[in-house]
Amino acid sequence: MHIQLNGKPLCKIAETRLVDVYQLLGKYSFTFHLDKRQGMLDIMNPLEGCRVVLESKMTEIVDRLWYPIQSTLSQAGLRVTIVDSEDTRKQLLSESNHQRQGIWISAVPDDAMEVSVHYYFHHRKQSKQLAQLLIMNMLKHGELPIRGASLNWKDRSNYQLSLTGHSWTSVALTYGGFLRLSTEQLVQLGNGITRAAASYFSYLPILDVIEKLRAMDNGEGSKSDRENEKSPVTTEVRYAEDIASLREEEATVPHVQTSFMDASNMHQSVEYSRRDELEPYEHSKQRGHSEARLAQEARSAYEGSGAHSEERVSVHELEHGNELNEQV
Repeated sequence: MHIQLNGKPLCKIAETRLVDVYQLLGKYSFTFHLDKRQGMLDIMNPLEGCRVVLESKMTEIVDRLWYPIQSTLSQAGLRVTIVDSEDTRKQLLSESNHQRQGIWISAVPDDAMEVSVHYYFHHRKQSKQLAQLLIMNMLKHGELPIRGASLNWKDRSNYQLSLTGHSWTSVALTYGGFLRLSTEQLVQLGNGITRAAASYFSYLPILDVIEKLRAMDNGEGSKSDRENEKSPVTTEVRYAEDIASLREEEATVPHVQTSFMDASNMHQSVEYSRRDELEPYEHSKQRGHSEARLAQEARSAYEGSGAHSEERVSVHELEHGNELNEQV
């Protein structure tokens, strides 16, 4: 069975795994079309055509952080542009006057040794929401020191001045240790940014679903799925072969109107249950349980810890948490 995402090939799975696919898509209420004659299942992608700009004047960050993020998000249907110079920035702003705009994330060097996310008065509500999503996901997927999200009263980089009059929702990541990050730290940071960008446009966990569907390819779903859930990372090597064609593909991606994320549904999309806790092995009286049952319990335990991370952030960072429940 060929799996597609808005008509674009994603992976191929055995017919015996179709039940698993149905359960996965049904769990998150994805819309899909099944054509048994053609052997094709097409999933509607809520991220198709959404725009993301990644900006930095640090060459190492562009190469080791922005390009892997661009590859991952592009394969999920988003239109991603990298800005690495003032000329590129001016050209993009000029071209985007007549196009639908999205989110703009900048990486800016700073003296502080903690990662901060700054949002601005320009589209303040949306900018703050994006900043909070970044904080939550960076904490969830990495171990970098995080200071938090804050309103930038004085724009020291002048990045925002040229965005006035545009509808880009923009934030800036500041950190004094960008150039000292290890490969593993960059992967973790990239995971947080990637998840935050995707969740801004839709509460559906499309990136996780893509990973799980690809894990089912060639009958390797059971083992690979668990490995992806333990470490849902995007490496620089994984999509390296796609980077060269990203800019060419960007111009041909169709525009699809997509509404911004309904933040009130963010935590409703995946409801984790912590009632089924794993019993200590020595006290277990049901050793005949199948491996699938144990795997499901392990996933529940892991996902529960992820939900706890988000709760921790919402309490620690969001001084006005009720603003997240407003419709964007």
